[in-house]
Amino acid sequence: MAIKKLPRKVYQKFRTRKGRFFFGTIIKEVSINQRSKTQGDYKKMLQLIKKARGGAEVIRLGYYVKDKGKPEKDYHWGSQTTFQLDVKNFKKLLSKAKQKGIL
Repeated sequence: MAIKKLPRKVYQKFRTRKGRFFFGTIIKEVSINQRSKTQGDYKKMLQLIKKARGGAEVIRLGYYVKDKGKPEKDYHWGSQTTFQLDVKNFKKLLSKAKQKGIL
């Protein structure tokens, strides 16, 4: 599954029952690439999402991952939505978000 172009719909799953619901639309995003010698390749993201209900805007931090050496089309949303970045890379991500008018 490749990373689709913006705008991109976001769905959330229910933990207590089957199914998912439409949460909102990603309207802007910035990313940095992080490669691992032992694991996969990551795109660490900061995304601006317009919520479906009420239209409020929220920021989501997360990542896409693919196995090392696989093509770009193999990126998929990470199963965990939290991650750690060193201060230098976090500042770089925030700088990109400012340049795009997210922050």
